[in-house]
Amino acid sequence: MNWFKTVWSDTKRLAVVAGCVGASLLAGAASADTASDWATVTDATPWGDIGATVAVSPPQAVFLVPFIAQAEGFFDKEHLHVQLVPEPNGVPAFLSTVAGSTKFSFTSATDPIIAASHGEAAHVIWSYGLKLDTVCIGGEDIKTSKDLIGKNVGVTDTGGFAQTLLQACLAPDKVDLKQVTQINMQRAGFVPALITGRISAAVFHADAAFVVMQKDPKVHVLAYEWDTLPNWWYGSLAANDAYTKQNPDEVKRFVRALVLASRWMYDPANKAKVIADGAKASGEDPAAIEYAYNLMIKGQIWPLNEGLPSPDSYAYTAGKLKDFGQIDKVPTYEQTIDASYVNAVLQNVGKVDASKY
Repeated sequence: MNWFKTVWSDTKRLAVVAGCVGASLLAGAASADTASDWATVTDATPWGDIGATVAVSPPQAVFLVPFIAQAEGFFDKEHLHVQLVPEPNGVPAFLSTVAGSTKFSFTSATDPIIAASHGEAAHVIWSYGLKLDTVCIGGEDIKTSKDLIGKNVGVTDTGGFAQTLLQACLAPDKVDLKQVTQINMQRAGFVPALITGRISAAVFHADAAFVVMQKDPKVHVLAYEWDTLPNWWYGSLAANDAYTKQNPDEVKRFVRALVLASRWMYDPANKAKVIADGAKASGEDPAAIEYAYNLMIKGQIWPLNEGLPSPDSYAYTAGKLKDFGQIDKVPTYEQTIDASYVNAVLQNVGKVDASKY
């Protein structure tokens, strides 16, 4: 399978350059935390410097957990200086971590699965969004996905993840991909194409879906994709293997900050602050963040406990990648995911009852 090798060849030089430009982000990467008990942070605990790439810039609401952890002091409590480095999409974000230019990347789960099939040095240790936050939006005359038969649907490409999103859009009425016409375009072209009728449906992140519906009240939701494709594992936090082996205590503190921030976001008492912080980080209308927030809570898309896919969810997602021809062989769960760090964190902070949210 040449996908990863081709993209790696095209992007590796960029990742290395980014590493030189952002060398300060990696300061101290080779020096392990010497604290005897990682879970106890005192004034004497050394501060760590962490650079983490984020796959979408500005961030969509599904990516907000690390931004909230930063804004609300969760990283500071762990003695971590964290810089969230924007990238235009998941591939360069993930490859910078594989190359060691950054320690972590918040990216699509498909990237580390593909990399694991090639034996690259990064494992998933958590997830910022376990399920799809995407929303399928239909035009004025489209009432159900059956109405899309024979119609044009906007996609960013005709395979892989874009195909999965389209399948999730059509799933409620079991419409086959072959029954619609896929129109390739840049994501920015979806809105004008919907409004002019060039396409009859497209898929958006939740906050972007709100913006679309505000611009044209005639368009509406056809499907919430966390509900129509519940087994798809969407988001991942990948970590460079060499770094995690040398700095396990720092990694655990980073994950603990994220776990506690994500739980904090679920508390209704903190909703207004999450919306305000999210609007500042994303530059979006607070109303769009609130729309996405409500969807995230209802679908429990942001993690509450392990923040890792179930074996069934992993097998489903990796199997789809094989079906798409993006990998030749499905890597095992352990080849892609290292659960040891979040397991250590949960032993420290305990689990919460997800049914209460």
